[in-house]
Amino acid sequence: MKRYILTLSGLLLALTLSAQATLIGRRGCSGGVENSVEAYRAAIDRGFKMIEGHVRLTADSVFVTSHDGKTARLGGALTVEKSSLSDLKKETYAQTREDSVRYTGAHIATVAEFLDICRVGGVTAVLHLKNIPKADDTSRLPELVSLIDSVSSRPDVMILTSSPEYARFIRKNYPDLPLMLQVEKKWAELHPLAVELGVPVDLEVSLVTPEMLALYGSTGTPVCVWTVNDPAQAALLEKMGIAYIITDTLVPGK
Repeated sequence: MKRYILTLSGLLLALTLSAQATLIGRRGCSGGVENSVEAYRAAIDRGFKMIEGHVRLTADSVFVTSHDGKTARLGGALTVEKSSLSDLKKETYAQTREDSVRYTGAHIATVAEFLDICRVGGVTAVLHLKNIPKADDTSRLPELVSLIDSVSSRPDVMILTSSPEYARFIRKNYPDLPLMLQVEKKWAELHPLAVELGVPVDLEVSLVTPEMLALYGSTGTPVCVWTVNDPAQAALLEKMGIAYIITDTLVPGK
């Protein structure tokens, strides 16, 4: 992949959308178990201005931050949407992160905790929506926005979603809430929607091609990529016009 990007750099310099990419801390950052209070606080300490947390809904209708629907990968034994918050909070998680450090003693975080940490730290909370609780079911989104309004403020939160239904609902009903559309392999198919909604797009870094950047560059649509932990690759992506980079280990300003 690195060699492939290098061969494209000269061609893509004209497509530059921003001089410097904004780093987004992935699931907090590698300073703690993913999507935990510790990882979010570590991201703030490292200087991130945007931090990603994944959003799911518990059986008792509490929004929590968890990438997986099940907690097994982190040492738990529960399914998030079938469990109460109190039961989930009893589990203790551990994980070896991308910095090769083993983190232990973490617990599931609520979205309210995540939003409050970001508010106090003066950073943007990127709420990456998973199924809440079903794919493309928008009925619980008003509850999430009410939570945002009660803890933070809409300009300080960004919704990231791969669901066109979620994206359309958010843009129609909450036009002042920042939004990003995850496009992945459907980047060509979803380009008209991104332009219609006027939002940046997000995709895995291996999907970056001259055709994709030319298409989104032609409409001035900012592009976010994940996951990049190599400083040289990040620098090259900046030159190629990438506006946002999701990372575990990179440190803003270094």
